[in-house]
Amino acid sequence: MSKTLSRAVDHLGFIRQILRELAGYGTLAFELIQNADDTERATRMCFDIRDEALRVEDNGGFTDCGDQDLSPDECLFLKRRRHRCDFHSFRLPWGADKRLRDNTTGVFGIGFTAVYQITDRPEIISGTRHWIVDETAGADHRIVENRIEPPFGGTRIVLPWARDPNSVFRRKVGAATVPKNVKDKMRRALEQSLAPAMLFLRHLRRIEVAVDGKPVRILTREIDGDDVIVKDGREAYRWRLLQGSFDEVAAHLRRQHTDLIEPARGSTVAVAIPIGFDVDGRLCATLPTSQPTSLPVHVNAEFYLAADRRHLGMGMQYQSDWNSAAIDCAAQLLAGALGELPRCLGPKLLWSALESARGLTLDKRREPVDEALTAFWEHLEPEIPDYELVWTSNERWVTVGEARFVAPSEDEKAFPILERLGIALVHPLLRAHQNILLTAGVRALSVEDVVAALRDIGLDDCTPVADLPEPLDNATAREQLWTLLGRMIDRMKRNDRQREAARAALETAAVVPSTDGRLCPIHELWRTDTPSVELLSTAAPEFPFLDHQRLPGEAEPLADLCDELTASGAVAQLGDERLQVDVALARKLIGWFAQREDELEDEDRERLAELVIFPSADAIHPLVEVALPGDFEDPLGLALLVERETGREHASFLGRLGIEHLSFAVYACEQIPRAFAESQYEVYPDNMPLRDFVDSQNDHRALHGLRAQELS
Repeated sequence: MSKTLSRAVDHLGFIRQILRELAGYGTLAFELIQNADDTERATRMCFDIRDEALRVEDNGGFTDCGDQDLSPDECLFLKRRRHRCDFHSFRLPWGADKRLRDNTTGVFGIGFTAVYQITDRPEIISGTRHWIVDETAGADHRIVENRIEPPFGGTRIVLPWARDPNSVFRRKVGAATVPKNVKDKMRRALEQSLAPAMLFLRHLRRIEVAVDGKPVRILTREIDGDDVIVKDGREAYRWRLLQGSFDEVAAHLRRQHTDLIEPARGSTVAVAIPIGFDVDGRLCATLPTSQPTSLPVHVNAEFYLAADRRHLGMGMQYQSDWNSAAIDCAAQLLAGALGELPRCLGPKLLWSALESARGLTLDKRREPVDEALTAFWEHLEPEIPDYELVWTSNERWVTVGEARFVAPSEDEKAFPILERLGIALVHPLLRAHQNILLTAGVRALSVEDVVAALRDIGLDDCTPVADLPEPLDNATAREQLWTLLGRMIDRMKRNDRQREAARAALETAAVVPSTDGRLCPIHELWRTDTPSVELLSTAAPEFPFLDHQRLPGEAEPLADLCDELTASGAVAQLGDERLQVDVALARKLIGWFAQREDELEDEDRERLAELVIFPSADAIHPLVEVALPGDFEDPLGLALLVERETGREHASFLGRLGIEHLSFAVYACEQIPRAFAESQYEVYPDNMPLRDFVDSQNDHRALHGLRAQELS
């Protein structure tokens, strides 16, 4: 014989669990706002914090099929509208009836359960019905209804403060009573929660907070084209609203997860961008969750939520797929509006947002929601080069390809000259975002960039200072430029490749000062000490020297890139110059080369000997025209000999250069006969016969070599 047995539901146990998950006065406020917004009729709502209760009113009102004697499953709306009226839905908590309706968000009953944080017996007044709810009563007696006249046009929910710790309800659900300062706590929670809640509401346009019937805060929501304006008292916050949908993906997910995704769950997505202020972005299911977007934007969609209603539900595959698809849609919306973000967010928030978006992709221990949020960087990154997103030091927007980043703050002193040269420099306020800027395509300022700017203003060859174009026509500007280049090159001291590239670039533009009053490419000038400059410039006025004295101290690394003058280089340069050398200067030049003899190659020695810098007693000659005297005198002045002091001081050096050493034999055999043939000398001065003069030198080879006819 069979029989039936009861199987009861632990009604209060469910409430106990839900209260743990929906804890917090802010959560309570959100749930009540959501219920009011879901009515589709409410446009105004008020939270009135009173001594005896929290009173919540809206101008929407509960829908009523007209016959509450019927059970929820017999509601008259079911046939006509395929869902229950609000009163019947309230009687069937957790029935998910609202999820059958379009344009709703919550689950009637679950959200309302949050009120039991602060009350034991909530009251609902709407139309002609005044309900008092006692969850500790039997299932058929939990609602006491009183009829009221005239009908109440909206909905009023009265939540008397739960102050008795020994009440049956408090003991059964294990909930604490409200604190003594519950009014202050509730007010603070509402003031923190209401502004974020306003943004994505469907129908509510105004929410008030009152204390004992007197309004203390009023928030309104207005639509202005693509913008939403949330006014909080006298403050107005404008948001740019991007809207889209993932309809095709949603349809695919419904086919993939048959019967799991409700037909009424919408696939629309909105992204709210604050205009001119910062926010901690949240994922929202109409109302904000606790789930950050890691961006200064809010994202709204019909996300699946976890039991606590504060986080996204990612535990089931269909939930995870749906939520991820919604986030991906939001990422596409934001990427498509990337060009608007500079105006909306400003430079610092914009790059902070991009940095955060990229940061999600770098975290190897991502939670499922964070994994979904990586879609933002995946969609944003390819779009970055196409928009003017970088704020410059002279306050304009440029692309990442045009912008140049200057890292050391000390280099900011050169910003005025660089800006006037047309270089787009990242604004110093973005210095903290160096990594993301460089990752996105901004390049660090290079010597090549500076050189290109100089060439753009016509400085591709030596230019007199008097003819320099702006901004280099100013001495201070030139010093700023030299100092900057010196610092940049100094930072390359451990990177030979960079130094070589910098040197190659500096060879193509006029950038360093010369001693003759020009700016020249770096390879056009020699670098050497001041005495050498003075000496060689005197001998060759057009000798191209770096004007080292004009460079600031920090520009020394720039000077070091100029070729250092060696004896070999001086020989080559002097060979190309018109020389202005007298005997005294020639003597100094030979001394200069003698001190640097080890720098001369064989070819250099040959070229040096050809220079017209070797002095005789009264003129300057190439080395082949003069001789170095031996140990005799030339009282007749017949030989072209190196000036005596020069010959005596630098005889060895000149000898190694290949100068001829004139012996008396050569003198007697070559010079004397020629001289006598030309001048008909017969006797040596002082009436000494020539034969006796030659004999006096005790060089019989010379005497023997004289031709008889020239001595007779």
